[in-house]
Amino acid sequence: VAEAAKKEPRIGLELNGIEGSLARNIRAHLSLTSKPCTIAPAYVKTLAGRAERESKDALQALGYYSPTVNVEIDETGDCPLARITVAKGEPVIVEDIDIQIRGPGGNDIGFLEELEAIVLAVGKPVNHQHYASAKQLIESVALERGYLEGIFLTREIRVNPERRRAAVTLVFDSGPRYLLGELRIEQDPDILDED
Repeated sequence: VAEAAKKEPRIGLELNGIEGSLARNIRAHLSLTSKPCTIAPAYVKTLAGRAERESKDALQALGYYSPTVNVEIDETGDCPLARITVAKGEPVIVEDIDIQIRGPGGNDIGFLEELEAIVLAVGKPVNHQHYASAKQLIESVALERGYLEGIFLTREIRVNPERRRAAVTLVFDSGPRYLLGELRIEQDPDILDED
């Protein structure tokens, strides 16, 4: 039964107007194309209604906040085909990035050097994955460097879709740094078993 389910044809997708990472992100977000051809026509229509919102969410994650998305379902063949036409519009551009490390971590050169790997950049489209990666990097570097009580005081993306501009703010308080002291292992030689 599981073998038959894997081979069952899925609803098709024709994506027009975009390509590359935008198209891949829409494909990843669509619930419609994961469904078999045999689902009820009413459910296909419900999923088609969701496909517009899912497509817009996928584009927003990559900085396109004002797209036009048109979804049509072609049911003339053996399996429904979703035709999605996208006009992505202009991207929202990051105009300001404010990343602050407060507390002792703000003076830790090793900590700050690790943060140079953050890929957020002024003048580039907003990318929510880059924002999430920046937060994750700050938290993981803090833990690796012994700042076990670190917390974000502010973490936000302020987006103005009308102006097509965004500002990213990440303020992290490292808290105190914990260091492992000298490690000494002492063993009683009489406990060792030579066998």
